[in-house]
This record gives sequence, C-alpha cells and structure tokens, in this order.
Amino acid sequence: MSEKNATPSEKKAALQAIATKSTGQDARAQRERLLEALSRFAVSTFEAMRYLDSYDPRPRVHELRHRLGYKITTVRETVVTESGQKHRIPLSLPLLEVRLSAEPLDAGLLYDETQRSAAKLGLLPEISGQWAI
Repeated sequence: MSEKNATPSEKKAALQAIATKSTGQDARAQRERLLEALSRFAVSTFEAMRYLDSYDPRPRVHELRHRLGYKITTVRETVVTESGQKHRIPLSLPLLEVRLSAEPLDAGLLYDETQRSAAKLGLLPEISGQWAI
C-alpha cells in the first residue's frame, strides 16, 4: 500500500498483538480476533488479512452481523496497493455497542441505541434531551 494508505505503526502493532494472543485458523478464532480489533479500531479488509491472520474476513463480518447480532457498519475506502493500483475495499467501523442477543431487533430501538452510543462518544451532540441526527 502507498504511504498515504499505510497502517499506522501503533495500530499495526496492536493488531499483530491481537493475532498473537488469539491463535487458530477456525472461523471462531478469526471472529474473536476481528471483534477485539473492532472494539478498538476501524479495520479494513487488507488489515484483517495481513495483521489479524484472516485470509478472507468478509465471511467473518457477515457471521458477526447476521448470526451473532453485532452491529457492524462497513463503508468503502479507496486504497492504493503495493502494485500502484487503486481499489475500493471494505472498512468495518469500530463497534459503538456490542449486542448480546441474536433476537430480532426493533428498528426504532436500534436507531435510538446507535444515536445514544454515537453521542456518548462525542460523534453527535445532544440537544435539549433529543439526540441530534
């Protein structure tokens, strides 16, 4: 990757420490590493492959969302690879709040919980008792 897109050395070290602590190549071990990383950082597909030792992290993100009920937001970012080519890759954003149950969600409640979590992190201001959009 280009210097602009390179993973900062502190983040790289933290991701490698997660991979060292949680070994194993089964899906569960890969999900555990990814969850720990997402509790601290946004993680790109490239970072998960290179530093968390997950050959293809996309199925792990899907399992975390749809089988285990975690609220993971993914956006696309453009990176320049080592060969100089531009690619748009998934970037999973840090978890604002971890869901403990895989039961169906009430969409209104999910929206309210996400807004409150974002406001607590300083991502959204609270205005007269109402959560700003």
